[in-house]
Amino acid sequence: MYFTKIVLHNFGLYKGTHTLQLFPRQGKRNITLIGGLNGRGKTTILEAVFLAFYGNRSMQAIQDRKTGSYPRLLDRHVNKTAEDPAAYVEVHCVLEEKGNQELKIRRSWKKREKNKNISDQLEVYVNGERDLILAQNWNYYVEEILPVSIARFFFFDNEKIKEIAEDESFEQIKSSIKSIMGIQTIELLMSDMKKLVKDKSGYLSQTENQQLQKEREDLSARIKSLREHLDDLEEKKRQLSMEIGKLTGRIQLVEEQFWHEGGYLGIRKADFEKQKESLNLEKGKLDEKIRNVIMDAKAPLILCEDLVYETLEHCKKNERIRAQQYSASIIRELQGKIRQKLRMNIQDDRLREELVSLIEEEFESYGVNAAQKECFVLSPMSDDLLSRLTDTSFSEILELCHQLLAEYQKVDDDLIQINNHLNHHVNELEAKELYRNIQSLKEDKAAKAAELRLFEKERSVFDGQLRQLEKRENDIIGEIAANDTKMSEVGRIVKYATMSLNLLDEFKTRLQGKKVADLEANITKCFQYLVGKKNMLNKIRIDGETLDIILLDSDGKELLKNQLSAGEQQIFAVSVLWGLALSSGYRMPVIIDTPMARLDSAHRNNFVGKYLPNASEQVLVLSTDEEIYGKYLDVLRPYINVGYTLLYDDADQSSSITPGYFGEDVCL
Repeated sequence: MYFTKIVLHNFGLYKGTHTLQLFPRQGKRNITLIGGLNGRGKTTILEAVFLAFYGNRSMQAIQDRKTGSYPRLLDRHVNKTAEDPAAYVEVHCVLEEKGNQELKIRRSWKKREKNKNISDQLEVYVNGERDLILAQNWNYYVEEILPVSIARFFFFDNEKIKEIAEDESFEQIKSSIKSIMGIQTIELLMSDMKKLVKDKSGYLSQTENQQLQKEREDLSARIKSLREHLDDLEEKKRQLSMEIGKLTGRIQLVEEQFWHEGGYLGIRKADFEKQKESLNLEKGKLDEKIRNVIMDAKAPLILCEDLVYETLEHCKKNERIRAQQYSASIIRELQGKIRQKLRMNIQDDRLREELVSLIEEEFESYGVNAAQKECFVLSPMSDDLLSRLTDTSFSEILELCHQLLAEYQKVDDDLIQINNHLNHHVNELEAKELYRNIQSLKEDKAAKAAELRLFEKERSVFDGQLRQLEKRENDIIGEIAANDTKMSEVGRIVKYATMSLNLLDEFKTRLQGKKVADLEANITKCFQYLVGKKNMLNKIRIDGETLDIILLDSDGKELLKNQLSAGEQQIFAVSVLWGLALSSGYRMPVIIDTPMARLDSAHRNNFVGKYLPNASEQVLVLSTDEEIYGKYLDVLRPYINVGYTLLYDDADQSSSITPGYFGEDVCL
C-alpha cells in the first residue's frame, strides 16, 4: 500500500483545506521530506492518519495528555479560529495487494455545541464510488489492511523510540511481539475460556474420586498463592520502574548542571593540560616532517610538474631523433645495395623502376633523408632519475604531503578545542562533586535495574509454574466432567472447554517458537546494519515461551542493556521497530515524526543513510530544521521524491503546506 494524498480541513493548526500530495516510489526515490519548526503541525499529520484509519481506537497512539475521551479529542482537534465548525481528515491510498484498488477514507465531525456530544462520520470510497457497507464494517476491514496493534510499528514519533530505549524490562517489546504474532487474541480467548470453566465447574456434581477432588483443592490453593505472589512481584516491579524513571530524570538534571559547570574539564583539567603539551610536541614533530619534505630536492619540481613531464617527453623525442641519425648511414648503404641488385637481376625497366620507387618511398617514411638536427640528449643516469621522478616520486611526495597536512590539521583542531575549554572559567570543586553525584545516581540506577531483572527472572519461573498448575487443574476438571455419570450439559461444556484450553496453550507455544526465530534474526540484522561496525552486541535472542529478551555479545555471553551506550540504545530501539515491521509481513508506508531528536550525533549518519532509505517503499519524514539539514540532507537527497515545509501564519493563526524543504528544492 502507498499513500497518494492526505487532506486536512480545519484540523488542528490547519485552518481551511490543506492537501499533502504524495507519490509512490520512483526508482530509489521513496522519501517525502516534510519540514517544520516545532509547533507547526508535523505531529498533526501523523495524528490525522491514525484518526482517519482507526477513529476512537487511535486514542493511545495520539499523544495528547489532556484528552480524556474520544469526543474531547475530536473537539480539541477542530481549528480554534475557523468560522466553519466542520472538520475532517482524508487519507487517499492505493492497495497494490488488491489490484491497485484506490481507497479514500474520510472521517468528519463538527465542533461541539453546548450540551451536545460530538460524534464522527466515516465515509469510504473504493475506486471513486462510495461504499456504505464497507464504512459500516470499517473496523473489521481495516484490520486486514493494517491492524491497529501493528500500526504503531509503521507510524511513530520519537516518544516510541524513547519508550523502547528506556524500558529496562523490555515489557514494551514483549507486548509488541504478542501483537504481531496474534498472541494477544489467543490469550484473550484463553482467558474467556478459563473464566467459563471456572464459572461452570462449580455446578459439576461432586466426584466420587476423592483423590481427584483433593488434588483439585490443593491445586486451587497453590494457584491462588502463586497468583498473589505474582501480583506482589508486579507491584514491586512497578515501584522499581517508577524509581528507575525518577533516577533517570535526576541523572539528566545533574548532568546538565555538570556540563554547565565545565563538564569533564572541571575534573580533568590536569589531564587536558598534559594532552595540550603532548599535542604541541606532536605538532612540532609534524612541522619538522613537513619541512623535511619541502627541503627534499625533488619537492620544488612538483610546482612545475607539467614542465617536468614536457621535458621528459622532449628528451624521449630527441632520443628517437638521435637513433635515426645513428642509423641513417647504414640504411643508405643498404638502400644502395638493394638498388644495385635490382638493376642486375630485373631486366624489365618498367618493373624495376616501380620496385625502386616503392622501396625509396618506404625508406623515406623512416626519415632517412630528413635534415639532420642537433639535439640535446640526457645521460642514461639522468634519464633514469627523471623517469623515476615522474613515475613514483611525485605521487609519493604528494601522498605524504596530504597525509602530513591532514595529521597537522587534526592536531591543530584538537589544540584549538582544548585551548577553548581551558580558557573557560570552571568551578572544579563543584564539577567534581556533581560528577560524583552522577556516578552515585548511575550506580543506584544500575542496582535497581539489576533488581528489576531478578524480579523478571523470578516472575518468569513462577509464570511457568502457574501454567503447569493451571494445565493440571484443567485436566482434573476435565476428568471430573468426564466422570460425571449424568454427563449434563455443564459437564460437556467443561470437558470440551478444558480440552480446548490445552490445545490453545500448545498452539500458542508452538506459534511463538516458530515466529520468534524470524523476529530475533530481523532485529539482530537491523541493529548490525544500522550500527555499521563491530559492536559488543552481536545477537538478540528471544525466549520462545516467555518472550524474555536476551542481549548477547560476540562470545555468546549475556549483555545488560545499560552496557550499551545511549546512542546504541536508541539504535536498538529503532532496530526493534524495524524488525517488528519486517516480521509483521505487512507492506505499509512508514511515517516518522522527529525521530532524530533522541539520537546522538554519532549514530545520526547511519540512521539517515541506512534506515530512512530502506524503512519502506514509501517513507514520510516529519523533520525540524535541526534534524535533516546540512550533511544529513545531502545524504538523503538522492532518495527524496518530494519536499514540503509547514509554515505558520501568526496573523491567521494557521499552518499551511508549501512546496520545497525550507525554501530549497530537494529533489534536484
